Amino acid sequence: MPITEMTQPDIITLWVKSGKDKFGKPGWVAPTTIEGHWEDIESLDTDEGKREVVSKARVHVSSDVNEGDYLFLGTSVAVDPTLVTDAFEIKGVKKIRSILSATSFSEIVASL
Repeated sequence: MPITEMTQPDIITLWVKSGKDKFGKPGWVAPTTIEGHWEDIESLDTDEGKREVVSKARVHVSSDVNEGDYLFLGTSVAVDPTLVTDAFEIKGVKKIRSILSATSFSEIVASL
C-alpha cells in the first residue's frame, strides 16, 4: 500500500466559498474531491487566529482549505453544501509549515 493511502485514506468533497449572490446567500465553486484523513472526534481546537473552536471532526488534508469552506466525507456533486446532510463548514484551520520549504505546508488540519 502506498504511503499516501495509509496517511490520507479518505475521499472528501470540498466546496470553496465564492462570495454571495444578489440575495446574500453564499455562492460556491463546483465541488471537487480531495484526499485526506477524516477523524470523527469532538475536541476543543484553536484556529490560526488563536480563537477556540468546538470541533465535531478533524480533517487532515494536503490541499489548501479556508474557514467558511465546506467538507463532506465521501463524494457529492451537489451544488450547495448547506443542503447536503453531514457536510460541515470549516470553523478553524491550522496550517503546519513544511520543514523543507518556507512557502508550503506539510499538513493542513480543518476543524469542523
